[in-house]
Amino acid sequence: MQVTDLGVVWKKSANETFAHVFSLATGASVPGVKVQFVTAEHAVLATAKTDATGTTSLPLRKKRAGCV
Repeated sequence: MQVTDLGVVWKKSANETFAHVFSLATGASVPGVKVQFVTAEHAVLATAKTDATGTTSLPLRKKRAGCV
């Protein structure tokens, strides 16, 4: 089981996925969070960290299973 206070909202465009990470308790943006695209087998496809505003973007690739 994993318990977290983090929420993630994301939006996909033609070339990348924009993500915003925030605290579920306060609604405040969370900087410095590692966001990854992984396959069902847990292979990492892309990694990025959120900036001071809690946002980041990851490049899109053909094989993508989810966002962790």
